[in-house]
Amino acid sequence: MLFQPYQPSNPESLLLRSIEWTSFLPETYGNALEQANLIIRYFLGAGNISVAKALFNTLPEQLASIDEPEDIATEYMHYQQLFHVWALFERIADVAGTEFVIGPTKDAKLAWLNEYEALVDEGFEKTVKLFTTEWLVSDVSRVDGDRRRRELIRVRQIFIPELAIRLHSILYGSRTRFSRCVKINQSRCVVYNLSL
Repeated sequence: MLFQPYQPSNPESLLLRSIEWTSFLPETYGNALEQANLIIRYFLGAGNISVAKALFNTLPEQLASIDEPEDIATEYMHYQQLFHVWALFERIADVAGTEFVIGPTKDAKLAWLNEYEALVDEGFEKTVKLFTTEWLVSDVSRVDGDRRRRELIRVRQIFIPELAIRLHSILYGSRTRFSRCVKINQSRCVVYNLSL
């Protein structure tokens, strides 16, 4: 099932472990970046974001600083954006779920409300930014461009609608606490059109 915790099969586990050989030395980070994108794209194309995110979190931070070749570096940055937005949505759900556990004091309620509002604002901003940039849009100038382009389109087809639905759900769920979320949520058609 899409977006649920997923246990990789034995061959998929070997695929995940194969990146270790290329991320061991700084001299091989360029190859690691390309292979990491390929593996992350594979799992995201199957809707297995938990495995893709787990792989991403095991990679050396230095991969994010590689800027050549540009299309490979940009793809990696786009995955970083997706995982950040996904984590924000999970954090918003966690914070929203603690509303009735925070205690009876006015200060505790205000602190919870401020944290929740800041997360909702950040989730909205980051998601709209992802929608309004050419997220995972690729040219086909590379040798493997056509296959890669199809795989990126598949990832976009899976995750853009899901992100739009989750954003709508967050805005709708917070409408009773923040009146501006009602206005933002009413413009969800604009957000949806941006995602196409």
